[in-house]
Amino acid sequence: MAHKRALSPLRPSRLCNVCREIDFDKFLHRHAWSKKLGSWEQIEESTSCPFCRLVVSALGPRPPNAPALAGERITLRNEKSWKLFVSQSDYDGPERSERYSNKLDLKAAAEHAPGAYTYGLRVSTKSGDYSGLIQRVTKSHEEEKDFPFWCRPVNPDMVNIGLLKSWLKKCQRYHGRSCDEVAVSTTRLPLNLRVIDLEHKCIISAPKNCAYAAISYVWGERLMEMKMPKTLREHVQRMPSGSDYIKLPKVLPRTIRDTMDLAQSLGFRYVWNDSLCIVQDDKAEQKDQMSRMDAVYNSATVTIAAGSSIHADWGLPGISSTRPYAQHMEKVKGFRLASCFPSFSTVDSGTFLTWNTRGWTFQEKLFSGRLLLFTDHQIYFKCKNAIWREDVILEASRPSQSIRRRSSPFAWVADRRSLEENKKGIGYQVLDFLAFGQLNINEKQADLGLFPNYTTAITMYTQRSLTNPSDAINAIAGVLKTLQAHVGQYHAGLPDVYFHQALLWQAMPWAAPTPTDSGYPSWSWAGWEFQYGCVWYLEEMRQIQATLGSSEINELQRSMHLAFVSWYPTQLSNREVSSPCGPMRVLSQEFSGLVSSTARGIGGSDIVWPRLSPYIVQQLGSGVTLLQFSAIPVELRIGKVILEENIVYSPRLQLRELVDHNGDCVGEIWISSHVAASPALTNDFADFITLSWGKGLHQETRIPFRYEPVRVAPPPGPGRAPERASMPRSSWRVANVMLVNWARGFATRVAVGKVIITAWVQQSRDREWVYLG
Repeated sequence: MAHKRALSPLRPSRLCNVCREIDFDKFLHRHAWSKKLGSWEQIEESTSCPFCRLVVSALGPRPPNAPALAGERITLRNEKSWKLFVSQSDYDGPERSERYSNKLDLKAAAEHAPGAYTYGLRVSTKSGDYSGLIQRVTKSHEEEKDFPFWCRPVNPDMVNIGLLKSWLKKCQRYHGRSCDEVAVSTTRLPLNLRVIDLEHKCIISAPKNCAYAAISYVWGERLMEMKMPKTLREHVQRMPSGSDYIKLPKVLPRTIRDTMDLAQSLGFRYVWNDSLCIVQDDKAEQKDQMSRMDAVYNSATVTIAAGSSIHADWGLPGISSTRPYAQHMEKVKGFRLASCFPSFSTVDSGTFLTWNTRGWTFQEKLFSGRLLLFTDHQIYFKCKNAIWREDVILEASRPSQSIRRRSSPFAWVADRRSLEENKKGIGYQVLDFLAFGQLNINEKQADLGLFPNYTTAITMYTQRSLTNPSDAINAIAGVLKTLQAHVGQYHAGLPDVYFHQALLWQAMPWAAPTPTDSGYPSWSWAGWEFQYGCVWYLEEMRQIQATLGSSEINELQRSMHLAFVSWYPTQLSNREVSSPCGPMRVLSQEFSGLVSSTARGIGGSDIVWPRLSPYIVQQLGSGVTLLQFSAIPVELRIGKVILEENIVYSPRLQLRELVDHNGDCVGEIWISSHVAASPALTNDFADFITLSWGKGLHQETRIPFRYEPVRVAPPPGPGRAPERASMPRSSWRVANVMLVNWARGFATRVAVGKVIITAWVQQSRDREWVYLG
């Protein structure tokens, strides 16, 4: 991978006994059988062997939380060079990896270059948990066109501006309209969009259709030795032409200054930066512009991302500071070889980069049509059609003409079908590509529509951190906006088309969530902080509207009002859902004067909402958002632990039994270890409210035999009794329930779980009105 500080020199070959036996000429020119190199400890200790040094460099340092290499056996393999650099994205579904990747483009480039069908080297652990690449190095820039997929020298002290320019030119020339398509986003650009004018060193109203570079970075104000410069209302001057004029601060953080210098070197006159181009003490402007980040970043010609910076004064590696990691090269049996830096997929996932752990940068990355990502190793370029890097020659000319290649394979789109059908192109800029891979599905589910796209976005977003919890929805507002046409309006971040599914979010099982003081209600993910993010389980979501066979449940369903009612200032909208929790409406501050309302439900029956108590009205007036609905409560107790992840983090999430008054396990719930251990839950029964129907219980949840559902088959013959057969747990019908805490008339969410339906019908009580905050 790399060495710290200086560019590693080419040292004389003194190969160890194992490496001396390797036929490098064969490994680099034709297929060869794999070679066992020995244990990690042996290779690491062989410091005089140039190839062992390359292996150590290729396998380390590793990303945070990567598996340890101690005790691992290392193997050497070879592969065709172009295959080594097919983007291995976490976002690809297994059936789509070829069509929605750069594979076809790289293969096409290999077919047209005389030196392309060479081989590269892969070293990997026996467990397969980690691997690294070693490749030949070109001698000069002139060789690059003849030897794609080889490494090229990377100067740790200075960025190759000419290479970055060539990336932008090649993208514009060969990808053309597909990478420039921003027709829908430009209609959402803020009317008072401002940009930094690099020529006149000031901030002005953006000229119409101006080409600009956007900055994506981490503020990290608490870590800086200087104060973050911000544009305030008092700084704005109005020109005779009606446009804004703002003087540029004399002192700027290094990341902003470096980005401005780089943009100018790349030929840009205008740059967009949030702290300077948005008036920070104008709440109305701030709210409006932050909700339009999809347009701001998607309309930028390129986004320059300070991936490795931990604060705004950190600077861009290779611009104002030397990159900490240098390329490692060695000469082995006459071949110039280098260990490759981490792939884009590696640095773009998890916590490899600080930039990738912050909430605000999520949609900035998502919506950028072209991205220059600066890291401590090198720069990566990503557009809608390609992923390029400094250390490896990957710049294919024209994209593959194969009919298997899909348009803009790396673009984020809400509805990829519209892209494939060449409708308004990149219009809905978000997450179809993400959702297919994360959820391991190949085609859209008709019953869930674009709900998987929504859940994937929230899952990835909630793995990130925010300085201010109150920004939980603002920082993803652009993403939500692009999906709104497909999933409906949002209530505290939950879409009303799939509202009953969205209520069933769970924390990732490795760590319990903690409530925040964000002001968002407990029933929304926006009201919680997650260590590893929240998640929805697709198969369970698909089963929520399943029709139940029990005659008791069918009778119960027929007696229910199944209308979803959302209250807006000017209108009342109804939506039918198959949910046992009855009619719903969202009450917020603007409705604090509301005391009662009548809405029309299923079958033309009127729904009369009860009069709000003075305390509820007072809470609404103070900014609390409440979900009002009628629900069927169940009284259960938290039982023993069924499953618990073996991790150090506390509080942990535990899968626990739900126990009825007979002492029988009738369901399960994922709950915080601290909450489950509280005296109120260990000694007493608690209230659960029923939200919806679903299917499936965990394999380790032990339900008494009398509650296990059975399938009755027709008699096998005349005079013989019908046959009864057990049903798979995945098809067991359940009631999705929420454990709640009560305080002065309204409830708050604690956790959600499931109760087997055969037990639920015996436990449930009469319907009650619930105010869930």
